[in-house]
Amino acid sequence: MQDEEGYTVLNLQRRTGSSRSPRPAGSPGPEPNRRWHQIALWSGWTVSIILGMAVIRMALWDNCGNSRTPGPGSGNTAATMASACQEQVRSDLIQSLCPPPQHSSAEGPGCRLCPVDWRLHGDKCYWVSTKPKSWSESREDCAARSSQLLLIQDREELDFMKSLTLANKHFWIGLSVPSPEKGWTWLNGSQLNPAVLPVPGLPEGKVCGAVSGNQIQSESCSTGFLWICQKDAVLIQLRL
Repeated sequence: MQDEEGYTVLNLQRRTGSSRSPRPAGSPGPEPNRRWHQIALWSGWTVSIILGMAVIRMALWDNCGNSRTPGPGSGNTAATMASACQEQVRSDLIQSLCPPPQHSSAEGPGCRLCPVDWRLHGDKCYWVSTKPKSWSESREDCAARSSQLLLIQDREELDFMKSLTLANKHFWIGLSVPSPEKGWTWLNGSQLNPAVLPVPGLPEGKVCGAVSGNQIQSESCSTGFLWICQKDAVLIQLRL
C-alpha cells in the first residue's frame, strides 16, 4: 500500500508540474482575458443598440400597418400602401424628433437634423474640434467624419462663427492658396470673393485660411489650430 500510495503521489506531482509551469517574476497578468472581457462588453452594447433600433423601426411600421390596413375591395395597390406607410413613419419621426414649428411653412411640416455633437445652423451642421492639428490633418479628420472643412458662403455665416468658436482662437477652414495663379480657393474649387469675405494680405508661407472671431486670416499650414467641419443637415419633411 505504501508503494502504491507513493507512486500515486509522485504521479500527481509530475502531472501537476507539467500542466502548470511557474510564472516568471514580473511577467504580466492575464491581459488576454481582460481584453476579451472588454470585447464582450463592446459587443453586448453594439447588439443592444442594434436591437433597440430594430424594435423602434418595427414599432413604427407596425403602427403604420395597423392604421392603414385596406378594407376588402378597397383597390389600394401595394405601391400606394407602401407610400402611405412611409409618410406615416415620416410623420411619426417628425413628431418625435422635430421641435414645434414657430410658424407655418409652405414646404410642409418637418425639420433639419444633425448628428450628435454637431450644431445646426441654416441647412448646415457644424462640428468644432477640441485639439489642434495642421491644416492637412484637419482636412483629413473632416473627411473621416464624412464632411469637409468649413466653406463660408457669406458674411452672415462668418458672423455666426463668432458665436460658434472661442474668443482669441484660430480655427482652420477649407480655404487655401494652391498656387499663386489661383489665389485663395475653397476646397470645392470656387474662388474667394474678397469683396464679401476679405483676407488681410498674403504673407510669404502663409497660404492656409483660418477664422478667428468673424475674421478670416492667412496662416502657415503647418501650424496647429483647432478646426471646423461641415456637412449638410438631414431634412425630414412630409410631402404635401
